[in-house]
Order: sequence, then C-alpha cells, then structure tokens
Amino acid sequence: MSSPLRPPAQTSVRRDLLAVAAIFILNAYVAFNLFAAEYLDRMDSIEAAFIALTRYISEHGLELGWFPLWYGGIPFQNTYPPLHHAISALWVVCFGVSPAHAYHFTAATFYCLGPVAVYCLVRRLQGGWKTPLAASILYSLFYPTVILTAGVRSWAPSVSDPARLRAMIAFGDTPHVAALSLIPLTLWAMDRALDFTTPFRVFLAALLTASVVLTNWLGATGLTMAIISYLLAISLERFRVRETMLALGIGALAYALAMPWIPPSTIAAIRDNAQLVGGEFPMTREHAYYWLAVGAMVGLAYLALKRMRAGLFFAFASLFSLFSLTFVLAWEKFKIALLPQPGRYHYEVDMAVCLLLASAGPFIFKRVRVRNFGVAIALTSLFLGAYQLRSIRRAARNDARGIDIRNTVEFQQAAWLQKNMPGQRSFITGSTQFWLNAFNDIPQVGGGFAQGIVNPNIPIVHYGVPWVIGDGTTSALWLRIFGASSVVVSGPLGRDAYREAWRDPKKFNGVLREEYRDSDDAIYRVPHDSLALVILPTDVPTRTPINLEDSEPLQALSKRLDDPTRPLATFRWLNTNEARIQTKLTGNELLWVQVSYHAGWHATVDGRDQPIRRDPLGFILIEPGCDGACEVRLLYDGGTEMKLSKLISWLSLAGSALAIAYQIRSVRTRKLQA
Repeated sequence: MSSPLRPPAQTSVRRDLLAVAAIFILNAYVAFNLFAAEYLDRMDSIEAAFIALTRYISEHGLELGWFPLWYGGIPFQNTYPPLHHAISALWVVCFGVSPAHAYHFTAATFYCLGPVAVYCLVRRLQGGWKTPLAASILYSLFYPTVILTAGVRSWAPSVSDPARLRAMIAFGDTPHVAALSLIPLTLWAMDRALDFTTPFRVFLAALLTASVVLTNWLGATGLTMAIISYLLAISLERFRVRETMLALGIGALAYALAMPWIPPSTIAAIRDNAQLVGGEFPMTREHAYYWLAVGAMVGLAYLALKRMRAGLFFAFASLFSLFSLTFVLAWEKFKIALLPQPGRYHYEVDMAVCLLLASAGPFIFKRVRVRNFGVAIALTSLFLGAYQLRSIRRAARNDARGIDIRNTVEFQQAAWLQKNMPGQRSFITGSTQFWLNAFNDIPQVGGGFAQGIVNPNIPIVHYGVPWVIGDGTTSALWLRIFGASSVVVSGPLGRDAYREAWRDPKKFNGVLREEYRDSDDAIYRVPHDSLALVILPTDVPTRTPINLEDSEPLQALSKRLDDPTRPLATFRWLNTNEARIQTKLTGNELLWVQVSYHAGWHATVDGRDQPIRRDPLGFILIEPGCDGACEVRLLYDGGTEMKLSKLISWLSLAGSALAIAYQIRSVRTRKLQA
C-alpha cells in the first residue's frame, strides 16, 4: 500500500529489539510488585471475579457449556470474554501457582506489552525509531486523562500517579487494559495485510482482532474506533475500496473464529444488560441525533486533515483521539452516554493522545529552526521522564500491597459455606459475592458480572433483597423461590467491603436461623431442600413480578413449598452440563427447576425428549409425562446456535489453514521453478 502519506520504511532489527527490550524493562520496573503478587489489599476490587474464572477454567477447562455458579446459571460464554483468564489458567496448570498469582502475573505482562505494541504500530505507520520510541515512552509514563478529565483525577489526582496500573489494582480493570495492549498489534497486522495481502497475513490480522474481542467488550469498542480511524486515515489520499472490503473481510473472519465464545445470543444479552450495569445508560432514539453529530464532527476533521495533507500516523492519531475524547467528555461534561459506561474509555484516550503528541514531534522539528533545539528537548524530556518514572514506581509499589487472604471475612465465609453447605446455592452481595468462587464452586443467586444474565428476573431479587427495609418474611420467600439455601448479610460494623449495600441487615432476625456470626457479618440458613419442585399447572405464576414487593404471583408456589404432602424431588448435578432429577409423579404434574432457562437445555425421560419451557420467573418447566417413579435427565448442549457457531469456527479455521498451506506450496513451487 505505497502512499505519500507513509514515510519510506527504514529497518534495523537490532535497534528495534533493543528499543522493545528497553520499553518492556521500563514498564516491568513500574509493575514489578504485580508480577509477584498473589492477593492484594483491595478486597473491594472486581478482580476477585476474574480470579474466580481463572480458578474455574484451570479446574474445569475452557469448555463452552453451562456455568452453574452465577445468576442461577448462565452459558459459560456469558461470564466474561475468556482470553485473559484462559492464559492465567494456563500458568496455574503448567506451573502450579495459585489462580490469584497467575492472574496478576498475566496482568503485569499485558501492562508491559502495551507500550511495546505502541512502538510496533508507530514503527509501522511512521517509520524510523525516534517517534515510535517517543510514543511508547509517553504511553508508559504519561496519563493525559489525569489532566483532561475530572473523573480520572478523582482516583489518580496527580500526573505522578500510575493511573493505568492503579485502575488495574483498585478496580480490577485488567482485561480492558489487556485488550488495549492488543489493539496496536491488531492495527499493525491489519496494515501489513492491507499493504501486501497473503492468507497468513489476513489470518494473523483476524486472529488478533478476535483476541481483542475475546479479552474485553469495552476494548472491542476501542478497537472499532481505532480501525475506523485507521481506514479514514489511509483514505485521505484516495478512497480505497479494496482495503475497506479487505478490512471488513478480516473482521468477518475474526468473528467467525471467535463465534463460539461470542454467539449472537451473548451479544444480545450484553447489549441489553450493559445499559443497566454500572449505572443507567439507556440507548434511546435521541442517540441517532448524537451519532449524527459525531459523524459530522468526524467528517469536518477528515476534511481538515485532507486539506493539510496530513501524514498517515498523524491523521490516525488525530481521529482516534477525536473518537475517544468525544465518548469520555460528552459524558463528563454533558452526561450524554453515547455508549454504556462511557467514562471507562479513558484508557483509549490515554493511548490516542500519547500517539497524537508523538506524531506532532516530527511536524514541530521540521518547522523550528533553533540551534540545538532537538538536544534541549531531548535532555529536558530525559530529566522529566526520569523524575516521572521514579514517582510512578513509588506509587505503584504502594498500590500493590499484599495481604494474608486467610484473615479476610470473604475467605472465612467462603470456607464456612464450603464446609457446612457445599454445593448449595447462596444469596450474597458485596465483596464476598465477588470473592466466593475464587475459593470454591458454591453457586450463587448473584455472581460476578451482570452483563451476561439470561434470566431477567434475577436483578429483581439480587438488588431488591438488600435494598428493601423491614420485609424479612417476604425477602425470605423470594430467596426460597430463587433456590437459595443461605443468605450472607453484612451490617455497618461488618468487614465486607460493600457492607453499606444492606440497608436493613437485621431484617432476617427471628425469620431465618442464624448459623454464622462475626461482628456484623452473618450467615442465615434458608429452608430449601432441592432445586427441583413437583408442582401442579395451577401453581405456575401467571405473570412476571414487577418488583420485590409484588409477591402475589409467588403465592401458589409458596404454598407448594410449604406443603408437607408434596412429592419430593431430588436434584443432582452430574457435571456442569447435566443434571438428574428423581421423584414420583401421578401423571399431570410438572417439574419446576430453579435453574435459569436457556434454549440449550433439553429434558429426557427414559431416553425420550420431553417438553421444556420458560416460566414467568425465568426458570425451567418440564412436562415429564410420568406416572410413578420418574427420572429426568437435564442436558445442556448450547442449542442450535452453539452447534452452528462451532461449525462456522472450525470451517473458518480449516479454510484459513488450507489457504496458508496453498500459499506456502505456491512459494516453494516458484522457488523451484526459478
């Protein structure tokens, strides 16, 4: 893709390797404590859920089946994009380290690779070594959002604070940072594929594109911004139909490869749930006007760049900065959410603005004719960089403080539940909710990430029970209906990091039996014997409850739960994808199963498929058609969607392998003929 927009390439492998090594070492010096960290003194961090997924994958494998631990059960692909946790789990299996240690080692590695990836991208787009090195050092040591946005200043008040690393430690935003580290490599691979197209280059670009999406959803949006900026930048000379179509083809191949982990149903669940996670971000008709305004702004910037005959790197950095800053500042200044959680795109702003500052360097040097100007700038930058490095290293060391996890209430409650109520579903909020499955496989009514919920009624209970005051009896009913055998409560004097979530921590006193107490942290037992219940058709709720106070649809089920004459049904997980229910029926009864319904579930009796459907509460209803002793098998296979997704992924992989093999054979044939 020869173009006057791109300076002539200059290659020096030794110099590039030295630069890359220096950049990695610089960032490893900052993040050194994180490489060796196991548990950090931040029990309020969402990283607990990532450690839980790391442990789960290391013990169960990366199978695309049912995940019974969160939200009454969800498909595994709905838990979270798996790449970061899969890599961490690999370290657990290979080296026998703890999931927490493996997770932090992976996090630190991605942190250090980000600036290295920036060097590679700028080296590709700009050429030379000075500008790429400047860009990577800027990205390593400078955080523009500390200056540009009040939101980041609230937790990183000084430019000497390691904002990106602090966000990883304090908030557990590691997958987003990891995805951002992969974005420059993806653009590097895409530019190579568009410049000289071969099957291998196309496959590599698609594989890296898929890796971003399989690491973090917000990072995938950041990649979309970056790719659009790149395609607009290369079209400044002329509109390139071939390159645009090839980029779309790379995106299609990337999705085909990743499809089993992000099928359409998962995308739909994320789209719907994300609007209510971390705040309320409803996507309305007004957003069409907002996006038209964004489009007009980008169009004006494009015309300005074209008029000034901007180079490829400068044009890309300018457009990428415009996109990311628009998301963040529209929310901070006007409370306009162009996308859910727009404030979290400050990582993209940091990268884009650092690229923009680096791209302005050659422009300034060409126009400033002051003797020794370059030397003065270099010496000043070296001094400021050394001071900044020392400051952020000190702050990073203070942030990454270790802790003895055995002394925390989160570990102690998880250990108690594992010992006294193993395998029984628990209702938990707060930090224990996130940390529970880092230690065991106790299932929860709640879970780690609400974006993947498939039962829309779960939030009614998960958020309503701790919020409503003075409704101990009604809340206990909801807990039974949603399959909980225990409820973990924390009060004002408790040690849970989010103890304020319970507005009435004493409402279960005298209603449920207290089993565990540590100051204001308590565990109550909920009367519940099985996730399967024999009911009559008249017991099925006729409508979905509006909120926690709307308990009228539950009355028939409540009476059935308290009926001592009802037939008992035992529910047992055989593995994560299969369960067995045993009971005695009279022919017209139904089995109500407190597992979230999904189209991938199937029920069989004596090898015969039996009807299965969703009830108004989002759980499974089975018509077993039995008269007498009855054994029902529940099997989850993902349904038709998952089968097609796997087929498309394997065909795409096989097709790519054949194309690459044909390319290699053709090259060898030409060499022999020559």
